Amino acid sequence: MLLKWSLFLLALFVASSSQQQQPGGRPRTSKVAIIGAGPGGTSAAFFLSKAQEKLEALGRGSEGFDVTVFEREERVGGRTATVRPYDDESLEPVELGASIFASVNLNLQRAAKDFNLSTDAKLGTNGAIGIWDGQQFLIEGLDNSWWNSARMLWRYGYSPMKTKNLVADVVSKFVRLYDPTYLHKTQAAEGSIVATTGSENKTTSGFPWASIEDIANAMELSGLVAVDAGDYFYEQGVSKLFVEEVVEAASLVNYGQEIYSIHGVGGHVSLAASGAKGVRGGNSQVFQEMLGRSGARLKLGVQGEVTGLARFDTVEEAIKAGKLTHAQAIERGYANEMGDKATKWWLGTKSGYGDLYDYVFIAAPWHSAGITLLNTRAVIPSAKYVHLHVTILVTNAEQPDPRYFGRGEKDSVPTTVLTSHASIRKTKAPSSSPSFRSFSQSTLALLGNPVAAIANIIAGWWPGSGGDNEKKGPVIDFNSLSYLAEIPARQGAKDGEEESPKEHVVKLFSEKELSDDHLEAIFGKGRVLWTHRKQWDAYPYLTPTRDFAPLQADDNLFFLNAFERLISTMETSTVSARNAVAIVLQRKLGFDFVHGGQACPWEKEKSTDDDNDDNKFNKNWADWGCKSG
Repeated sequence: MLLKWSLFLLALFVASSSQQQQPGGRPRTSKVAIIGAGPGGTSAAFFLSKAQEKLEALGRGSEGFDVTVFEREERVGGRTATVRPYDDESLEPVELGASIFASVNLNLQRAAKDFNLSTDAKLGTNGAIGIWDGQQFLIEGLDNSWWNSARMLWRYGYSPMKTKNLVADVVSKFVRLYDPTYLHKTQAAEGSIVATTGSENKTTSGFPWASIEDIANAMELSGLVAVDAGDYFYEQGVSKLFVEEVVEAASLVNYGQEIYSIHGVGGHVSLAASGAKGVRGGNSQVFQEMLGRSGARLKLGVQGEVTGLARFDTVEEAIKAGKLTHAQAIERGYANEMGDKATKWWLGTKSGYGDLYDYVFIAAPWHSAGITLLNTRAVIPSAKYVHLHVTILVTNAEQPDPRYFGRGEKDSVPTTVLTSHASIRKTKAPSSSPSFRSFSQSTLALLGNPVAAIANIIAGWWPGSGGDNEKKGPVIDFNSLSYLAEIPARQGAKDGEEESPKEHVVKLFSEKELSDDHLEAIFGKGRVLWTHRKQWDAYPYLTPTRDFAPLQADDNLFFLNAFERLISTMETSTVSARNAVAIVLQRKLGFDFVHGGQACPWEKEKSTDDDNDDNKFNKNWADWGCKSG
């Protein structure tokens, strides 16, 4: 027994000496676990790999990161997934989940460019857009330039342009997250701030931010996220009619929420889809590329299904708990840390795999993660998610059946249909004590555009005819309906037809499953040729709040999906990941590694425009240092 302990102590001494003899006493490679291979998890791996590249260029590669990504599904991409019409590999895939990223989503725009991915996915046909309230089309005949259209001006007055300006203001605050100067400039370099002790190691922006509350403050969105979008827009001078019809149509199609239940930030984000793009073949390719280029290990399915995380304050605690042996601890480079206070996390999977990690990033919805936290007081609150039904179908109907919308069989209807719940709220409001939100459409129109209101009252035809069933009330079967693309016809021409009917790919989002009978009513009997259904817990309910889940749930344990309650998009998943990775890098490798130090242009007494690159085309966007962002 004495001999065994002597050998162990000798091995410990040798390992410790070897570690101490590394130049400059540099730290060892850190083991990182990332749970979730969606946008957040894959981008975290990618940003860590960029830090590794920088370390290797500096001759310090051994100080870097050994990354493993765990994903319980059998695929990479998270909220991005595709299906091919007829399950035919020769046809272009159609997005089932996150379909687009906007021009202001610079991480995705730049990643797609760097990865040579084509962003010309078919997002819709050139048909007209209409807004349906379950009884009638409130407005129709819109196109992609609807902000300035005469129809919008006639019905809503200046509310569209006023809303556009409000959205532009929020976007301008958001895009600062990509500005290297904003992110990395130190307080000491800021001329308006008197340099104090430690100010050279603090950024004026606060990046990296320790909490979602801090991020909201940095973007000046704390007040906006605490109020509902409907009331906020109205208080800013946008007419109730426009808010309840157009803005709500955007919030329903993007987040499945009514305008008076979604917070102000969510309402603005719903309208900020200018320059929308999608990757041909599926947006998941962006995240597959990120993961592949990161060099991280990937565990899928049962091997990637994490069931538990246990905190240990020292390596010795993990050894005493039987998680690893002394010999294994030495082999993995922990010789110098046996008794040191340095939090580690034991991660276990459904397959029985387990290992000790220095850092853990949770990039998955907590309410469905199925992970037990042990030896920690950390609490990650479970957000309530919108349960969304997605229906992809092929039809030979060139438009939805007009009779479904209360029109004649030969009438035309829009091929992109958004929805508003304004009429539903009106029927639910108590008639004895009408609230301001239950005013008639004519009264609401009068507030926003008197001319439109008079036309409505006198002519009686605006905004359109529809299936007003007073006994049944408004019926809205879906949040949105979009004709996406035309594909080659599979069915031959019938008797009396000169050529085969064209076939169209259509996507519908709905709160409930659309049965075959529902689809037949919407498109006509025998018109639906193929159907694929998918259910998602798509995004959290974005209700007004000032409190968010912790970004740092515990020491070295990061919950990337905390950002989801502020803004839920593919892009902001990458923003959250980069911020969390920056926290780790700053702790492990120092302030200058992340922010660039004295070599940065803004640290000079005089900097020129040549020192600043165009953020949109910033080649260093994923790197670390002065020009990253």
